[in-house]
Amino acid sequence: MKSQHSASYILLLIFCLVLSISRSAVASHAVGGEITYTHLLGNNYLIHVTFYRDCYGIAAPGSMTVNISSNQCAVSTSLALIPIPGTGQEYTHVCAGLLTNCQGGTVPGFQKWEYENTFAFPAQCADWLISTDISARNAAITTIQNPSASNIYLEARLNNSSNDNSSPVFTINPIMMMCINMDLHFNNGVIDADGDSLVYSLIPSRIAPNTNVTYLPPYSAQHPISSMPDFALDSITGDVFVHPTAPEVGVITYEVMDYRNGELMGSVIRDVIVYTVLCTNELPELSGVFGTNLFTIYVLPDVPFCFDVFSSDFNNGDSISLTWNNAIPGATFTSAGNPFPTGTFCWTPTLNDVRPQPYTFTVEVLDNACPRNGEQVYSYNIFVTQDSSLITPLQTLGYFSGKEISAETATTIPNPFHDRAEILLDKSWAADESILQVMNIFGDLVFAKNFKGTSVKFSRGKLPASIYFYEVRNKKGKHAVGKFVIE
Repeated sequence: MKSQHSASYILLLIFCLVLSISRSAVASHAVGGEITYTHLLGNNYLIHVTFYRDCYGIAAPGSMTVNISSNQCAVSTSLALIPIPGTGQEYTHVCAGLLTNCQGGTVPGFQKWEYENTFAFPAQCADWLISTDISARNAAITTIQNPSASNIYLEARLNNSSNDNSSPVFTINPIMMMCINMDLHFNNGVIDADGDSLVYSLIPSRIAPNTNVTYLPPYSAQHPISSMPDFALDSITGDVFVHPTAPEVGVITYEVMDYRNGELMGSVIRDVIVYTVLCTNELPELSGVFGTNLFTIYVLPDVPFCFDVFSSDFNNGDSISLTWNNAIPGATFTSAGNPFPTGTFCWTPTLNDVRPQPYTFTVEVLDNACPRNGEQVYSYNIFVTQDSSLITPLQTLGYFSGKEISAETATTIPNPFHDRAEILLDKSWAADESILQVMNIFGDLVFAKNFKGTSVKFSRGKLPASIYFYEVRNKKGKHAVGKFVIE
C-alpha cells in the first residue's frame, strides 16, 4: 500500500470519528433519494422510489408510501411501494480488504434501496404530483439549520393531459464524498426513454411540499458547498464541476425538467448529502474524444463511427476501470488496456435518430486507491444531424471519410521516458507516409512530425513532465493511438 494511501486512511478515520460523534444523538440514515415513473399501458404507471442509506444509521424502511395528487382533477390518494428483489446493495467503492460499516467495519458505507408499485391514474391531468418524505436528514450537515429535525422531501411531476410520459431516470449513483482542493467532474447519468429534451437546474432542498430547508449563510441552492470556482451545473448536459475548499457536509438538490415539443411533460428531483473530506489520492481522469478536450460532437445518420477516450492517473501504482451507463441503444463501449485503459465508443445512428437534442452517455472512471477509490463521471454528447455544415471534423481525430476504422494500439519505448522515445508500429505501416500528432492532457496539439516506416523517434524538447496522448495516421485512413509519460 502506498504511503499516500496510508495518510488518506488516517484522514478518513479522523473524519469517521468526527462524523460519528456528530451523529450520535440521532440515528439518521437518510442521505438522499429520488422518485421516478415509467409508463406501462393505458393510464398504468410504475412508480419507483430510490432511497440512499448511510449504513451508520437505523435500518431501511420495509416499505415506502407516496402521495399522488392533482389540484386540476381534484384527486388525492396514496400508494404503498414495496422493496424490489435484491435491493439494499452497497455501492461504496473501497479497496480490497477494507470493511465499510455496511459490512461491520469502520469506513463509511452507503446502500441503495429501491421500492416500486403500479398505479392507474384515474384521469388525464397536467399537474400530477407524486411525493414522499423520509425521516430524517443527517445531524452532521453543516450548511442548513436544524438538520436532524428536517426530513428529505422528494417529488416527481407528471403531465399526462395530452400524451403519456415516462420520467427521466438516474443511471449513476450519487457521489457522497468529495475531495477537498481537487477538481471533481460528475454527471448523474440521466436518460429519458421518450427522447424528450431535458433541462437541469439546482433548486433548494425541501423538508415538505413548498417548504425549503433554511440555509446557513453563505450557503444556498446554487452554492451548496464551498468551492472555488463555485459549484457549477450545466443546464443542457447535466455536467457538474466542483472544487471543494473546506470540510463540510452539505445538501444538493438537482431538478430535471422534461420537455416534448415545448410542452413540459414532467420533472424529477434528486436530493443528496455530500461530505467534503481531505484526500491524498489524486482522482483518475478521462479525456475527451481522441484525447482532445472535445466532449460534444456532431455526426451524420447511417454513417458508422467510433472514437476513443483515454484514462490517466497521476498516482504511480494505481490502476483504472471504465464503466459506461448503456444510455444509447445499439451503441457499444469497450475498455482495453492496463493500468490506464482506453475506452472505445462505436455507433451507427439511423435516420430515425436525427433529433435536435443530443444523445448523451456517461463513463465512470474508477481507480483502486486506498482506503476509498477515486472516481469521476464524464459525459459525452452526440448530435445526429443531416446538416453537414455542423459535422465535427473527426478526420483530424481519427475518423476518416465516413468509414469505421478500428484504432490500433501503438507501443512507446521506453515509457515513461525522460529525453527520447520511439513509437513502434506493425509492418503494415512500412510503405506509407504517416503523421504523428501529440496532445497534452487538455487536448492541445503540442507536437507533430511526418515520417515513413514502422517507427518514429522523437525527443521531448521543451515539453514538461506530464501525461501525453498521441495518434499516428496515414492517408489511407489507418490510425493508431497511444499514451506516454514524460518524467
